[in-house]
Amino acid sequence: MEICKTCGVELETGMEACPLCGTSVRDQATVLQKRAEPQLRQKEVHSLKRILAQVGSVLLTSAIIATTIIDSSVDGRITWSQYPATICLILLTYTCVAALSRTRVSYQLMAGWVLSSLILLILQQYTAGRWAFQLAFPILCAVNILVLLLLFVISRLKAKGLNILAAGFIAIAVLCLGIDGIISYYDEGVIRLGWSVIVAASLLPVTAAIIFMHIRLKNNVDIRKIFHT
Repeated sequence: MEICKTCGVELETGMEACPLCGTSVRDQATVLQKRAEPQLRQKEVHSLKRILAQVGSVLLTSAIIATTIIDSSVDGRITWSQYPATICLILLTYTCVAALSRTRVSYQLMAGWVLSSLILLILQQYTAGRWAFQLAFPILCAVNILVLLLLFVISRLKAKGLNILAAGFIAIAVLCLGIDGIISYYDEGVIRLGWSVIVAASLLPVTAAIIFMHIRLKNNVDIRKIFHT
């Protein structure tokens, strides 16, 4: 005896449709296929993430090894290579978290934030200078906070189109100002904004133009429709 895949009612032999929900017996396979499609898509996305993570891990690990070898062979010790190696190591942490976790992006970001902070804490103990926690950690916090705020803003938008691009440019401008202030405070003990002001001023008219285009387009047309993709 078969069971209706839609409501679970038992179907007698010879029935052409479910007596409760009316679903045709011929459509049962279609119902199962529709239920399986989201799970298949999730598996495909997770598989793609793992492949990209593997490729990214190989590239980042190669960059760490290459910069360390070049630095040690030229100077006889590790000096400047600790900075790009640390950046690659932090990116590797986020890559692994994104590949292994199936939670929300915001949760993945916070997990990567915590692990990266632990890495900087370890580097603070075993490297010369105080750059790991006095310079790298504030920049790491600034990046994560801005990305989390950006994700929150995007999730609250009723219509998603060019306004997402505008929000991204605003986040980049704020991030540049923050990084410039953190670096100047680390070097001089005083917050001085230089190059970041130029970057922010350059992004301002671009952002204003994007916002104008977004408002000009009636009903906030989806960005895919704007570019006919």
